[in-house]
Amino acid sequence: MKTLSLLLLIPKLLLMKNKLLTKMWAVLLCTAFCTLTVSAATLTVISPVDGTTGSLRDRVAAASAGDTIVFAATGNLQILTLGDILIDKELVFIGNGSGTTIVDGSGLDRIFTIDNANQVYISGISFTNGSATDVG
Repeated sequence: MKTLSLLLLIPKLLLMKNKLLTKMWAVLLCTAFCTLTVSAATLTVISPVDGTTGSLRDRVAAASAGDTIVFAATGNLQILTLGDILIDKELVFIGNGSGTTIVDGSGLDRIFTIDNANQVYISGISFTNGSATDVG
């Protein structure tokens, strides 16, 4: 009786093994030939009030590595009242021109602290009234 039970289980085991092998091959083939496309997002600064939804600080916090932060056509003066903004990922900042998009540090602190970001690109933005007591 035990021999018959084992003989009946062998086809089931082979079938299970074949399904597992089929799944493994599918994963290997997909890994070899499939590409995952991740597109960077563009976040727009729409609020000049530091720390509110849509502010520069909010957009930096919400961004993922590789995202681009742009500024709306109006409200381009950002006055930082909550200290420096931590940038800990690769980001791109695009302003509407150095005479138009201005980030004012209020003399409170440095404007940005860049940590663990290999590259940060900044274009078309003026920075003023940043303050640091140490290097940087």
